[in-house]
Amino acid sequence: MNKRKRIQFVLFLMYVGFMLWMTLFNRTPYPHRVFRPELFWEIRSMLAGEESGKLLTLLFLENILFFIPFGFLYPGKKSICHVCAAGMFTSVSIELMQLLTLLGECELDDVISNTFGAFIGVCLYQVAEKCWKECA
Repeated sequence: MNKRKRIQFVLFLMYVGFMLWMTLFNRTPYPHRVFRPELFWEIRSMLAGEESGKLLTLLFLENILFFIPFGFLYPGKKSICHVCAAGMFTSVSIELMQLLTLLGECELDDVISNTFGAFIGVCLYQVAEKCWKECA
């Protein structure tokens, strides 16, 4: 493993620790379980003009941004599909842990936005890798 890959792996481990802190360990338990299987309910609430819709849509976009480092730093980049599957698996795991431990809402929207964030991250990595090779 070359120096760049080692640094990337260490950064990925640090990111995973941060991700777990933000999604599980830094939370106050809810009084009851919350499961939202509706697709794009946050965006629909904004389009319907609901007062909380803008904030909810920002949270949806925040979830996308939150998983971009996952796709960029993920160490086993065999293919875009592989990274997206790993991002989706990680997101589903977090959502289920939030549901089981009452430490957050389990939302299908989060899985979709997180997986999309991982996709953006791996695409950005491929662009950076191409630039890295051309500059070297």
